[in-house]
Amino acid sequence: MKIQKFVRNGLTILTATSTIMVSSGVSLLIPTSALAGPPKADLWQTRNGSAVSPVDPPDWVKGNAGSSNSHYVEGYSIPYRLELTDLSVGAHTAVIEWDIKHSGKHAIDYITSYQRLEPHTQFAHSAETVDPLDGLSGTYGSPTTFVIPAPSSTSSPVSGQPTTSFNSLSVSEKVMTIYNGTITSLSYVAEGDLNVSQDETSLTISF
Repeated sequence: MKIQKFVRNGLTILTATSTIMVSSGVSLLIPTSALAGPPKADLWQTRNGSAVSPVDPPDWVKGNAGSSNSHYVEGYSIPYRLELTDLSVGAHTAVIEWDIKHSGKHAIDYITSYQRLEPHTQFAHSAETVDPLDGLSGTYGSPTTFVIPAPSSTSSPVSGQPTTSFNSLSVSEKVMTIYNGTITSLSYVAEGDLNVSQDETSLTISF
């Protein structure tokens, strides 16, 4: 997943991080700190340790999550957090983007809430509990959520997917979380083609 752009009054910040080959969960964090410079966006993901040495809560990092440091399996959502700093009060927009196909392989099917690591019984320990604020300083208050729109199945080689899979999730699994802000809309900028070897989907977050 990457931050395609972060826009405020014409200012665009471009950053990028790694692509992960499973579904993902997203939370937005906005600390109540004084303005110290231009708006900044940092994208993090978690490593939950190996199956025999789990890390609970998972560590927030800016590097890859792989088999040497994490035990995610198909159907889990890797938690991501987008930390936005030095924002003025008012309307803002962030655009995130993720690979749905990567080098001919299916990648991130859709985004979800950040806590989706069940079933975990095959690992002989309880699922890790994700703390979106772990390792951060500042004041965040109580979070609010917004419903994530269902992904399209247009051009999918599997009829009805991934829409059917997403719609089968519980209500609590289909929301994006924000701290110190209010999401006003989530809308797809573009949804990629699942029949090609490489493509992406992007989502606008207005808050």
